Amino acid sequence: MTLWWGASPAGTDPQLTELEKDILGRFHVAYSDKGFPDISELQVEYREHTGAGRYTYLGHPGVVALPDGWHGVGNYCHFEMDGLPYGGTYGLFIEKQKIKILELSVIGECEWYGSENSWRIADPKTGEFSD
Repeated sequence: MTLWWGASPAGTDPQLTELEKDILGRFHVAYSDKGFPDISELQVEYREHTGAGRYTYLGHPGVVALPDGWHGVGNYCHFEMDGLPYGGTYGLFIEKQKIKILELSVIGECEWYGSENSWRIADPKTGEFSD
């Protein structure tokens, strides 16, 4: 397990990467009525690359009216990415009304250290990918 403070392969902290923005923007759409902040209000505290995914630890002002635990944006929280044969999944951990962790996990036995190649995110309701 490697902890990256400051610059990391997935981008320069404390900025969100483009993939993180894409995913977190979907959470904002799904949960804005619960106080989910705009992505411009989210700050990256640090990233942890596991070799099979990434944890991005986040901070933000205000609170989110969601119960503690892991959340998705629908039934299908999947993405496809060049270089990942089976793609990946994502989820968000809430604790004490705060967004704590965005988790990206690779599906299958593929190593991934955060390089963000071309990707597509599945529709959270249908699981279908569109171009």
